Amino acid sequence: MVWFRVDDNLAFHKRAVEVGNAAISVWVRASAWAAANNTGGYIPASTANELGAPKTLCDRLVKAGLFEEKDGGYQFHDWDYQGLSKADKAAADSSARTSRRGRHTGNNPGRRLTAVPSIDPTKGTNQ
Repeated sequence: MVWFRVDDNLAFHKRAVEVGNAAISVWVRASAWAAANNTGGYIPASTANELGAPKTLCDRLVKAGLFEEKDGGYQFHDWDYQGLSKADKAAADSSARTSRRGRHTGNNPGRRLTAVPSIDPTKGTNQ
C-alpha cells in the first residue's frame, strides 16, 4: 500500500473551503484511487462519477485549480508534487513486496531470532 500526500492545512485551505466538503471528499477519494492505480494523477470521468463526483463537483475542482480537464477526464494539478510519480510508486511497491516476503518467510534481516530453551516437563528445569 502506498500513501499519497495531503497538506495538513487542507481543512481550512482557501481552495478547500471554496469548493466545499463534497468536492474535497471527491478530491481525496480520487487522489487515493489515482495513487493506487498509478495513473500519474489522471482520473477518467467515468471513475470520478463512480467515486460520487457528478460533473458539477468536478467543475468546482477545475474552477478552483485542483483539477484540470484532460482527455475525457481530469488531471490533478501538480500531481508529481502532491502525489507520487509512477517511478516513485513502482519503487515503493517493490519495497513493500520485499518487506512482505520477508515477514512471511522469516527472511527478514532486521529480525533477531533467539533460541528458546527446551523444558523437560518431568523435571521442570531447562535442558
